[in-house]
Amino acid sequence: MKRVPLEKVCTLKEMKMDDKKLRNITKEFKKWRYPECRARTIKNEEEKLIVQFDGTFSYSCCFDEHFEDFRIMLEEKGEEFKITEVKHIGRKFVVRYERKETNENERRRE
Repeated sequence: MKRVPLEKVCTLKEMKMDDKKLRNITKEFKKWRYPECRARTIKNEEEKLIVQFDGTFSYSCCFDEHFEDFRIMLEEKGEEFKITEVKHIGRKFVVRYERKETNENERRRE
């Protein structure tokens, strides 16, 4: 079976996460995590989402659970992402999320 590039199947607008939905997810995250942790979207492009996390959590154990919690909140709203990179910059963390491939999503549902 020949693979068709994703760009030919979806338009750029369809691949980018809806800005309003992302703002709502971020607000919900802040509602339960602030001031310990705050999330701010750096980039919302095609297949990736880059989010900056900061707050007092960087001094506590299990700080990385906030990144996973954000991913789960995305998933609960129908956005399938996986964490592909975490960078620690000073007192902040920058996390790169990438969309899960369709085959990966189908395997999870089985």
